[in-house]
Amino acid sequence: MNEIMTENFLSYYFINLNYNIPDNPDNLCSYVATGMALAFYDSWWNDDLISDNDVIKTELIEENAISFFINVESLGARYDYVYKLKGNLPGNEEAFYVVEGILENVGLSGWFQIDTIAEGEVQFTIDMIDAGHPVILDVKPGGTGQGHVTIAFAYDYDEEGNALIYLHDGYPGTPNARITVFEEDDEYMIHSASAIIPNENNPHICSDNYYYTNADGSVTYHCPCELEEHPAHAQKYPHTYTAQGAAHAVVCPANGTVATEAHDFATVLSFDGAAHTKACACGSTVIEEHTLSYAGSFSDWQADPLHSTHTVSCPCGFSEERPHEIQANSWNGGWHCVCCPCFGEENEPHYPYYEEVYIGGRWYTQCMICGYIDETVLPDL
Repeated sequence: MNEIMTENFLSYYFINLNYNIPDNPDNLCSYVATGMALAFYDSWWNDDLISDNDVIKTELIEENAISFFINVESLGARYDYVYKLKGNLPGNEEAFYVVEGILENVGLSGWFQIDTIAEGEVQFTIDMIDAGHPVILDVKPGGTGQGHVTIAFAYDYDEEGNALIYLHDGYPGTPNARITVFEEDDEYMIHSASAIIPNENNPHICSDNYYYTNADGSVTYHCPCELEEHPAHAQKYPHTYTAQGAAHAVVCPANGTVATEAHDFATVLSFDGAAHTKACACGSTVIEEHTLSYAGSFSDWQADPLHSTHTVSCPCGFSEERPHEIQANSWNGGWHCVCCPCFGEENEPHYPYYEEVYIGGRWYTQCMICGYIDETVLPDL
């Protein structure tokens, strides 16, 4: 079963939720299912949701258990917690009618938003599972009558492409007894589907409910954010990088994950007139030539473009002033056209750049920019 399910903490948690489930002596399945969802979020998202007096902590005893949370029990809520959820609410109401009351009874109304759907329940359930949210499903024979409220936590498809939704029944016991598969063409139908989704304005607070008892008797606590990417994970467990030529190794101190990644030269260390030096998080560096572009517009040319300047800059932050790279691409009588790659071109007279040249035994005036020769012959010198 484990091989065909999506491998994320949602599936790990409910696969291993064996006996740490609120008892259900009065067929309060709506409340038990909601309690399981809240216990999941107390473990994964915010440790302040459920009082530690109500939480069953779980000791990790198997080698590398922290890496996968496989074959160890997930933490859950104690026997009395389901009655705190119920409060003064009726015991026979269906889940999607009572979720708001359940949250209010334990002071969590502002912590979640509630998404409820009565059509397209299968796709809704799949979308929620993909987002990491357990779904409270009310499953009934033929869609009506007495049914059972469960938690949907994983899905797959059969050979014909029909969705298979994995449900936790909410009763303690062995995996085969408490995990069932809902099939779209089964006699049972989904009567309603609800998801309680954490309010993003409430931050992650790491859980200390998973722990190791070390050989010396000390206790090491772990949070499920060590399992996969989580906003708080990188802050609590900064990764270390070891440069290895064209790539680097990444090690997470929480779960021991080692991966090889290509360098990401994102940080500019320094720059000069020819190039800049960029660095990767692992410490490797590379020298790159600047990618220069011009700043300004043609209207910034001064009356004398030969002696004015323009700015060139690189995304790394390097910039400098450079003289125009003036070239003459044409001339017409007393004018020539000068241009620079930075802006454009303009016409100007030759005369500021005339010099006397001796050609064929006679003296002429020639423009030193465009090469234009004034045919007016100067007197012999």
